[in-house]
Amino acid sequence: MFEKKMDEQQRLIRGQGIFIGLGVFSGLLIVKDALVDFQVIRIPKIGTIVDVLFLVLGIFIATGFMIQKRVLSLDYLGRTGKILGALTLVSVLQLLPTIISQRPLIDSNQVTLGMVQLSQVVLFTAFTIFLWAHWIFLSKGKEL
Repeated sequence: MFEKKMDEQQRLIRGQGIFIGLGVFSGLLIVKDALVDFQVIRIPKIGTIVDVLFLVLGIFIATGFMIQKRVLSLDYLGRTGKILGALTLVSVLQLLPTIISQRPLIDSNQVTLGMVQLSQVVLFTAFTIFLWAHWIFLSKGKEL
């Protein structure tokens, strides 16, 4: 995450990005736990998957912040975009059985695994597009 050739300003911005991502992750986790504790929603047996999805969202927000501040290299954006594209494809394939079997994505106030998988597909797809767009425009020397 921190490279040798970075100056203090770039390190500071990357550190801020990490704290922003951790703040988003912690906030979402606290809200989810409060909703479950007050029985507003039920998350049976998939709470850990939801927590991991919140962690991924925090990482995406931290990375997005660093991209906007221009402290990530084009190579990093290209590699990350390719990896995320593959993860998006895998998450779409994971969602296919739920769609084919026509299982409900949400059941009254109970979050189902299908809903979590759909959220994962949307999140991965959106961030893949975000990364690729920045990679394409920045590699051509244009502003996005």
